[in-house]
Amino acid sequence: MVKNLVYAPTAKSNCSSFFNRLCQVCIAHWIINEETRPAIFELLDLFKQTNIYQIEQHKIITRWQE
Repeated sequence: MVKNLVYAPTAKSNCSSFFNRLCQVCIAHWIINEETRPAIFELLDLFKQTNIYQIEQHKIITRWQE
């Protein structure tokens, strides 16, 4: 799903703000409760675990930076 959103035609204008806001909302909610704080690290691990081939990795990293 993340890969599809990043490669979508409108991704350049919408993707970074969408993910930025989504992560902010989730982290802000999770950080106030000690029991849900580990979800922050689970979210980060999900980004690390994306299965992207080495060639595509450069494209997705560039798009993320945009």
